[in-house]
Amino acid sequence: MKTVSLAYISPTTRATLSYLGVPLTTEICGETATLPPHEMPGEIEWRVDVLKWHVRKTAYYLASVPRRERVQKLVEVEQALVSKAHFDAYEAQAVAAAAIDGIKDLSDEDAAGLTRARKLIDGHLATEWSTLVDRYMALVRKCQSSDALADK
Repeated sequence: MKTVSLAYISPTTRATLSYLGVPLTTEICGETATLPPHEMPGEIEWRVDVLKWHVRKTAYYLASVPRRERVQKLVEVEQALVSKAHFDAYEAQAVAAAAIDGIKDLSDEDAAGLTRARKLIDGHLATEWSTLVDRYMALVRKCQSSDALADK
């Protein structure tokens, strides 16, 4: 399973690095953005939606692998969320726990149905992800314009 990356830096990390004088810039869809040292309005709600998205993606993925392989695959997903998507370990654990809980009662027949619908599900997840990225970019842009107005 490929983990989708988004160059996200939490407000606490941004605040700490800002205090140390480290400016924070990130690249989002080829666009360089300066991140504020504080929490952006709507950021927590957006992050919750990102976590929920990863839960759905992980649950669909786990449903497509044989039951005997699910725990190992879940461990791999959790590790990838931390190492590649830069999730906090607690966030990755929460995603993993929610995903496995979401499919624990899934019958083999239901899992097979999800596997057959994989292209449709992947397309839906890709659309949702694009929306989440757009929301994040809007949060950053709004904050940048607010900060620019405050500097005047």
